[in-house]
Amino acid sequence: MDLLLPIALVVVGFVTGTLVFSRVGRWVVTLYELLKDRTEARVSSRVGKLVSVSLLSSGPWILILVTVFAYYVISKPWATWLFAGFSAAIVVFGLLTIHFARKATSARRQDAA
Repeated sequence: MDLLLPIALVVVGFVTGTLVFSRVGRWVVTLYELLKDRTEARVSSRVGKLVSVSLLSSGPWILILVTVFAYYVISKPWATWLFAGFSAAIVVFGLLTIHFARKATSARRQDAA
């Protein structure tokens, strides 16, 4: 039982990190696409879209929830295992995202040539 609790905490942290990475990543990409879109002539409609995406997306709310949870849990002795799993998920999926982004960029360059 002594080894089971740290493993379970790492798994819970990894699943939580996966959820946070996917939701916050989707939110950031949506904001990027809205800012990149130049078809909208009126500034007020762009601001409205940005505000609605910021308030209605789950990304910022999950980020706030996890930050508040981390604030209250950080002093617990088992929090290290939870944060290790969370950090591992962020690192793994961050590296996968960078890899696939570079792969897509090189594929576009080869298609253009």
